[in-house]
Amino acid sequence: MEFVKERQGMEKRFYVLCQQVVEKLGLGLYDLEYLPGSGELRVYISTPDPKGVKIEDCVRVDEAMTPFIDSLDWMPKKLTLEVSSPGLYRNLRDRSHFAKAVGEIVLLSLAKSFSYEKLKNIKKVRGLLLACHDDSIEVQMKEKGASGNVEIPFENIKKANVDPDFNELMSQKISKEVKL
Repeated sequence: MEFVKERQGMEKRFYVLCQQVVEKLGLGLYDLEYLPGSGELRVYISTPDPKGVKIEDCVRVDEAMTPFIDSLDWMPKKLTLEVSSPGLYRNLRDRSHFAKAVGEIVLLSLAKSFSYEKLKNIKKVRGLLLACHDDSIEVQMKEKGASGNVEIPFENIKKANVDPDFNELMSQKISKEVKL
């Protein structure tokens, strides 16, 4: 997997600034994307609150960033700031993302296919993320008649994201609502 490379230039400046601003607000910086062609700066935040990121958190970050956007010399003239949570189906782009997602269902697109039990030439894997190691992850697969644990090197992961079972999420929500 091509993890987020060391940030360079403008993106690095944005990352350092956003990290400082977000941490002062008691939040975390999950990820950041700067798209210089369109002038978009997308800031993905996290929170220690088990209920997740609220719109108020996004507004606070936006308001805290505005003075810097207006006053720093290095800021682009055209800049659109978007602040949000990384989302339910959040991308997993570095080891820390995978480590935080242990215990969740993930969807992986692989750079090269592999065979597993009865399955040949697998290019996508969906399963429970069991562990995150230095150079690989362990996933419990449940694919078309083949199930078990498989270790996948990071270098073989092209793209990854959390991929929860929507029906399971809804049944958990309904279950919680009924208990109230």
